Amino acid sequence: MKTSVTLRSRKYMTNKVSLYLDVYHRGRRRQKSLGLFLYDQPNTRKLTKWELKHNEDTNELAETARSQYYYELQTGQMKMIDRRKAKQDFIEYFKDFINFKKEQKVRNIQNYNSVLKYLVKHSPEGVRFEYLDYEWLSSFRTFVDRGTKKNGKPISQNTKVNYFDKVIAAINEAHKQRFIDDNPADLIERFTEPDPSRNYLTEEERDRLIATDCCLSWLKTAFLFGCRSGLRYSDIRALKWNQVGHSKNTGYYLTFSQQKTERVVNHNISEAAFQLMGEKPKDLSQKVFACLPEKLSNTENAVLQNWINEAGIAKHITFHCSRHTYAVLLLSNGVNIYTVSKLLGHKSIKTTEIYAHIIDKVKQEAASIV
Repeated sequence: MKTSVTLRSRKYMTNKVSLYLDVYHRGRRRQKSLGLFLYDQPNTRKLTKWELKHNEDTNELAETARSQYYYELQTGQMKMIDRRKAKQDFIEYFKDFINFKKEQKVRNIQNYNSVLKYLVKHSPEGVRFEYLDYEWLSSFRTFVDRGTKKNGKPISQNTKVNYFDKVIAAINEAHKQRFIDDNPADLIERFTEPDPSRNYLTEEERDRLIATDCCLSWLKTAFLFGCRSGLRYSDIRALKWNQVGHSKNTGYYLTFSQQKTERVVNHNISEAAFQLMGEKPKDLSQKVFACLPEKLSNTENAVLQNWINEAGIAKHITFHCSRHTYAVLLLSNGVNIYTVSKLLGHKSIKTTEIYAHIIDKVKQEAASIV
């Protein structure tokens, strides 16, 4: 049976091309990444001597790899995968992958179940590992890219990144366990993260909201509390009076387990935030914001946006923007980023840096006016 191994290239960055092997063996075609790249000739300049030398050396290395791979295929010396594993179904493997994540108590396990539904819809008859190649993964990527919500609207870029990366993680794990020989995840183009912009209110806009009536008073109070405390909606909804404390030295504080991260935090709040909580009841096991539903309905979100509009604020604002507002106002008033990161309960300061970029952008825009 004919065997061929051809060196090919594909553009993967503005000025670079990746090298891979186009392999035809035992009646099947697949692609094998070499982890090598060449500098592409840009339109604006010539390649430097160093870039030309890099290309020359890399082409020589790639050709050596191609010859070696072809020789190993022809002589049967290739370290082949376990053929019994190759016959197994990737979607069944992904189910086991989900169970493993459950045992690790990974957050948002429901996202993995959503990905499983996409896999089943894309490949209702399953896909054996021996057919899990670049073509299949590329097809699944396109399927995710065209994904829609229940209401028919396209899924967000964040969802595309989230779903596809989970499949990539499972494939990488399967490759380590030798279910597949060549990893198609090495060749595929991943979805890019969306622009990390955050809608927020300025201090003046927040004060205008305070002075503007809202037909749902509990929604107004909870949103303003979010602006003053930085808590997520889920944490505001779950907050109980027995989690509220006061100290002469530090003032008011909250001690609670974050719904998203399950980490217990001690969170200081201002006098203004405490006043929004209302009168303290005798039964301290009661929720502070008992009126909040598990999730805001479309109608309640519309009420929130109408309240924003009536205050003369031309921005698309969701409840979570109260948390963004809290972070931006702290940074604007000189609170250092490490303190803000702790107050927001971020695991990594990189997440908080998004808000610092917003402040920098605001400063640049202000400077351009003068």
